[in-house]
Amino acid sequence: MKFKTLILITLGSFILGCENTPSDNVSSAYIFDTSLKNSYENLNATLNKKRIEIKFESDTIVNNCIDYLSQLKSSELFDGVNNKIHQNEYLICEALDLLKSRNVSASNNNEDYGNKLSNRLTLTSYPSSINQESEAYGLTLQKLDPSHLKIGKHSVTRETDDWTYSLQVIASTDLNNDNIDDLIIWLHDQAKAGNYHSYTTLIVPLYNNDQPLSATPYNEWHP
Repeated sequence: MKFKTLILITLGSFILGCENTPSDNVSSAYIFDTSLKNSYENLNATLNKKRIEIKFESDTIVNNCIDYLSQLKSSELFDGVNNKIHQNEYLICEALDLLKSRNVSASNNNEDYGNKLSNRLTLTSYPSSINQESEAYGLTLQKLDPSHLKIGKHSVTRETDDWTYSLQVIASTDLNNDNIDDLIIWLHDQAKAGNYHSYTTLIVPLYNNDQPLSATPYNEWHP
């Protein structure tokens, strides 16, 4: 199926066990990430694809999106090095869940989200490796370390000799029912040497003014 026209995403029928019926009130969404676009074009295959096993604190082990999203409602992920690395495979599942029951299309959005994030996102509003550093030296990436930033239209990356810290806007849609599109972001926070790897889906609500922005991890998001 070509990704040229609006596509109604019916992921909710898989996760919630019921059918979604299109309505005039269905929110729209825009996709900025190629891998996410491809997942929508092949939705059933994405949901059921066998992935690297990931473990929960309940000792349950899953290997596909449907079971992962279901288990995440009642249990935290097991805090192990390999588990954290494997979580990268399941970020696509979280994005699918956030975008369920929306009219999704390829992006025609000209917003400069990279600069918006670098200047306005409060780094201490969500867990990451630079929380303590940002408290001491600057609460946004632009204030913290402007000389090491690479800013794109939909991303901002802090690249140093020993660390990569990247915020990538993968989609936008109204997630808190205020008629303003919010951002769905993938955070890649990892050491270039050693075993620190953290991959997180973040939700960043936007406003019609220039107030500071905050981010909430997917598993803590309750609009």
